[in-house]
Amino acid sequence: MAREFELTPGERKALLIILFLGIIGTILTAWKTSRAKPPQVNYISVQVEGAVINPGVYRLTVGSRVKDALQAAGGLRMDADISKLNLVARLKDGQRITVPSQQVYPPQPYYQQPQMNWQYPDSYQQAPTPSGKIDINTATKEELTALPGIGPALAERIIQYRLSVGRFNSIDELLNVPGVGEKKLEKIKPYVEVR
Repeated sequence: MAREFELTPGERKALLIILFLGIIGTILTAWKTSRAKPPQVNYISVQVEGAVINPGVYRLTVGSRVKDALQAAGGLRMDADISKLNLVARLKDGQRITVPSQQVYPPQPYYQQPQMNWQYPDSYQQAPTPSGKIDINTATKEELTALPGIGPALAERIIQYRLSVGRFNSIDELLNVPGVGEKKLEKIKPYVEVR
């Protein structure tokens, strides 16, 4: 014969209290975990420019340092001067990092000053302009940056393209260089040639 299991009134009351507390604990735990925020990774955006391989805006984690931003920009160019940078400085959101170049570029005048014509002192003549065009297969960085719309970074890409692919066979091949589009090509066409 099976023996029946009977609880005294005090045991029943204790069992009901334990069950009640267990249910309340389960509900509170579920409520607390549903309100927990997912872990967030905070990011900052910084602008890297100057003597780096790929200048631009980069998204980095909070706590990143200047050296991390330079790595994100593809590293430094050969002419980079990092002596003026603190590579371990922490970055802030919206910060601009300019890597200076060791090369000094003379300012390019927007126009030539008229020169005095000494034969006729009351008249002025324009300064002579170079008559020759620049050969894009032999042009130096300085010659390329003298062209309208060509800065140091684009001049560097033109030279790198020339070194890796070979000589340009036509001026239109400049369109293969990243950063040279139809409009830019039209601006520089009167000043360049392929020999």
